[in-house]
Amino acid sequence: MDDLRARLRLFVGLPLPDPARDALAVELRALRELDADVRWTRVDQLHVTLVFVGEVGPDLAVAIRGALRAMPWPAPLPLGLAGLGRFPARGPARVVWAGVAGPREALDATTALATSIAQVLEPLGIKREARPFHAHVTLGRVRGQRNLRALEAAVAHRSDAVAVTFPPIDRATLWSSERRPEGSHYAVVEEFALR
Repeated sequence: MDDLRARLRLFVGLPLPDPARDALAVELRALRELDADVRWTRVDQLHVTLVFVGEVGPDLAVAIRGALRAMPWPAPLPLGLAGLGRFPARGPARVVWAGVAGPREALDATTALATSIAQVLEPLGIKREARPFHAHVTLGRVRGQRNLRALEAAVAHRSDAVAVTFPPIDRATLWSSERRPEGSHYAVVEEFALR
C-alpha cells in the first residue's frame, strides 16, 4: 500500500493566459463583494480542467506522466472566455464558472483532447467522468446559503458579460492539488506542448 503522505491529487488542464486571468479577476472582485459563502479560486490558479485524475500513489503518478508524454497532442487552441454561469443550471448553485468560447473547431478539439486524455489514462485505472465534458473555468465553489440568491442573480445578469479572446493556448499541464485551510493550492507537475 502506498504511503498516504506520498499520494498526489492530480488533474490535467489548460492554463489561462494573463489577459484571461485579468478579465476574470475583475469578475471575481465583483462577485466577492456579494459576500456569498463561496470558496473562490485564486486568480493565479484559474484554468480549464480537462480531466480530474484524483488521488494517486507515486508509482501511478509516474505511469500517468509517461502515458501523457506518449500521447499525441493537438495544435494550440484558440480559445476565449464568454459569460458566467453556474452548476447546476436549476436548483441551488454549487459552482460558479466562466464559459470557454472560440471557433467551433477549437471547442471540438478541446472536447476531443479531454476525451483522449481520459482514454489514455483509463487503462491505468483512472475512471472516466460520467458527466459530459463542458469546457469552463471554475471561479468558485458554494459552501453555504449566505447571500446565495444574490450570487445566483449576479451570475445570471453576467451570463454574457465576459468576452475575452487571447493568444492560442499552447500547452496542457498536469497539476497536483493540495488542500489547505485557505483553499486548494496547485503546483505544476509537468507541462505538455500543444503542437
